[in-house]
Amino acid sequence: MIGARCAAGSRHVLVHAGRGAVDHTRVAVVAGRRVGNAVMRNTAKRRIRAALREQPLPRGYDLVVSGKTGADRAPYGQLRDEVHQSISRATARVRLS
Repeated sequence: MIGARCAAGSRHVLVHAGRGAVDHTRVAVVAGRRVGNAVMRNTAKRRIRAALREQPLPRGYDLVVSGKTGADRAPYGQLRDEVHQSISRATARVRLS
């Protein structure tokens, strides 16, 4: 990441965004031990990756999407909406910086 960085979160996800050094968007999906055991963490990451595939991402950003407690059991529609809203808010803040 170069330049400004911002974060935005919701109940189940936290998104850190920064302007990338390349034209395409790079995404990392992580889930810490607070989410739960390995099965719960992997479930949360898999569900977040599925939500990321459903809509196009803004170009030219580096994104880190962190799963929070409950991301593995949240209703999928709610998780999907939270992911996309958090990405929109974080990238908008980076543009304003």
